Amino acid sequence: MGTQTISSGSPPGVALPPWDIIITEWALDSYLSLKKQAVFTDADYGDVLRPDVELLREGIPSPHAKFGNSQFWGPAKQQNVILHGGYKMKWHQLGPGKVQLRLPVAVETNQTLLCEAYVKGNVATEARKMARFKTHMNLISQGRYAWRGKL
Repeated sequence: MGTQTISSGSPPGVALPPWDIIITEWALDSYLSLKKQAVFTDADYGDVLRPDVELLREGIPSPHAKFGNSQFWGPAKQQNVILHGGYKMKWHQLGPGKVQLRLPVAVETNQTLLCEAYVKGNVATEARKMARFKTHMNLISQGRYAWRGKL
């Protein structure tokens, strides 16, 4: 993965093209699993999750105010080590079970890759999911991931 000094800002009067939002197989599989488990409703998806994810089109760092909120967006960490080029989108009190949902996002040049979403459980679950995300980021950097679509 390249450096993360890409700016989404543009000179006055110059609009930069939107970033691609890539759906990996990990993201699609986790979406289907979470949907089957009724972790979130269709309304949660349409009114909250999808619109928030679509904000990634604006690039990273995002000019949108939500991305300045550490309760919504932050660097992915394995224990206390930041995973360079990795971030997490976070939702609280989501769905009928009022869960905390996490979506790891890998950032490459002018694109974001959605990875395996999960319900935040305990410290052990979080550590396992971040270790898995680190592996996913490594595979992405090698081009070894399954592309399942774009938003």
